[in-house]
Amino acid sequence: HLHHEDFTGQYGKFWASQRNTKWYQEDVKENEERAAQLGFAKVSQMKLAVAKGIRDFVAGGGYLFAMCSGPDSYDIALAAEGVDICETMFDGDPMDPDAQSKLNYDNCFAFTNFQIETNPYIYEVSNIDVSPTQHISNKSHDYFTLFEFSAKWDPVPTMLCQNHLQVIPGFMGQTTAFRKELMDLRYTDPRNKGRRVDNFIWNIVILPGYLRPMYLIKAVGEHEIRDIIKGLGLENTQDWDDVKKAAAYWEYRNAAELYLSTCKGPNYGKKFFGITSSSDEEKLKKTAKDFYSMTVTVPAKYGREEEMELFTQALKDTFLSSSSAADCSAVTPASASSRSANISASAISKSAVAPSPVSSRSAGSSRSSSGSSRSSSGSIRSSPE
Repeated sequence: HLHHEDFTGQYGKFWASQRNTKWYQEDVKENEERAAQLGFAKVSQMKLAVAKGIRDFVAGGGYLFAMCSGPDSYDIALAAEGVDICETMFDGDPMDPDAQSKLNYDNCFAFTNFQIETNPYIYEVSNIDVSPTQHISNKSHDYFTLFEFSAKWDPVPTMLCQNHLQVIPGFMGQTTAFRKELMDLRYTDPRNKGRRVDNFIWNIVILPGYLRPMYLIKAVGEHEIRDIIKGLGLENTQDWDDVKKAAAYWEYRNAAELYLSTCKGPNYGKKFFGITSSSDEEKLKKTAKDFYSMTVTVPAKYGREEEMELFTQALKDTFLSSSSAADCSAVTPASASSRSANISASAISKSAVAPSPVSSRSAGSSRSSSGSSRSSSGSIRSSPE
């Protein structure tokens, strides 16, 4: 039963507000002494060892219930094995500037493709968490109920059922909720609710195709574009608050990063009816062209710039922060393909003028507890609301 525990070695991110208090200083001292006694150079390494021990316990058939700061910091610690994600005030040396790109989500139990919160002044360890305080204005509405259970065969509800109550008031822990609504939007097949698909990836893949000759007549593709907007949940973004926009933004970025990771693969940009592979330079050109089409050309062609703004901003930021954008600038412009790649990348950069909604946290409604089954989110930016 994981409760108030930060497995990342950042002491719950209380440094900004509590670093001068006695309890915080004693907590740091005790953890550092314990880590040294056990042969670890850092507290984060000791916490990771504990997390891996719990992982092995669950892999062997054990049951894990995680709450408060437990659910996300546990997965973050596992994903960050071998990567320094702690700033100087937590472990005495700077964090790895490339820590985010080095996370291994395959080690996680419940969450994937999350963004770690590296700012020591922000009381969050990642974007997995959402704050329902912005949605629950009346705390009298925040209750959950326990189901009937056998105390003999089901020990976990037995532990949680205190004073024989079945209606329990909610508690705003450090990790309170994740984005179930947005996760459902992204991963539920609209034609078969019981089937898992990735709607966002599918829409990203097909979007550049709406510039093909068969769509030269605008009216031909308008129906399909409306379906894409609906599939991405963009129909009523003007009514979203900052929290929901941030949740969706990071989920779009997650999907874009996943798509971008395939753009250097052997099957990307094949020529001659899929028989011949493209060169690295040709793939780079196509990547820049596709992202420009998705973020600028297609929305403009169908007059959907405003509706798709949040989505296109996420894709622009993804491309511009990627190695592909850097490669476009670094490549020697000796050929038409490299010049085309530079032009597309430059155009994306010039069009990416709106600030990213990264300061807001993601929103959702689903209680945050993680077991041994694996799910993906992310938003658990993350997204999804």
